Amino acid sequence: MKIWNIAVDNRVAVYILVSLIVLIGFSTYSTMPREAAPDITIPLVIVSTPYIGVSAADIEGLVTQPLERALKSLKDIKQITSVSKEGLSTIRVEFNTGIDMDEALRRVRDEVNSTRPELPADILDPVISEINF
Repeated sequence: MKIWNIAVDNRVAVYILVSLIVLIGFSTYSTMPREAAPDITIPLVIVSTPYIGVSAADIEGLVTQPLERALKSLKDIKQITSVSKEGLSTIRVEFNTGIDMDEALRRVRDEVNSTRPELPADILDPVISEINF
């Protein structure tokens, strides 16, 4: 209780001390280094496989599922999502951060190429692309 009594008896000193702490806080905050647009990299690979004239259901069974099974065996994968629509299979492979994207891209290509015999013979070659943002 002694500190409260001192604070009540010396109101001006307390106001000056609080004002000084607030000013130092604002000064420190305003000089703190910060980046307006921090560099965030999301390691992402897209596998697009066109199969012209084929329904979405057939694309799912003939193209998307075999490719997904192969890609799920890769290490350091955060998430795999796919979309099958008429004439196109698109698979999005997101890797964990910190992975070497050249190595990840090579592994995706290897898995897609190993799955090629399971895909229909008249299908167009899958397009594998790296997305950087």
